[in-house]
Amino acid sequence: MYANGMPESRNLMTQMIEIGIERGFRRYQLAVSDVYQDIDAELAIQYTNPVTWETYLGQIVQEFPDAPSERYAVIEELYNKNHISHDQFMYLYEEFIESDIDSTDSLGT
Repeated sequence: MYANGMPESRNLMTQMIEIGIERGFRRYQLAVSDVYQDIDAELAIQYTNPVTWETYLGQIVQEFPDAPSERYAVIEELYNKNHISHDQFMYLYEEFIESDIDSTDSLGT
């Protein structure tokens, strides 16, 4: 839905989100309290410049803690907040957690 950062696509996306919030609120009110209440959602959404996965990955890796368990917590939080997909989560896990665990295990044997 993002058409090269064009203002029209951003406005359309904001309107769709606002309409979804309004519908969800009315549906919730009717289901929970059997009351109709209208809402006028107006959001001030701020967009950042889009970056490639490689650039975002570089930013993530720069901020990684040293301990694999702490890295896992960072990756898990990114996934839970929908900052990365499941495939990206698995890539980060295998590349920066599992590989570190494997290399420390081989040093001990």
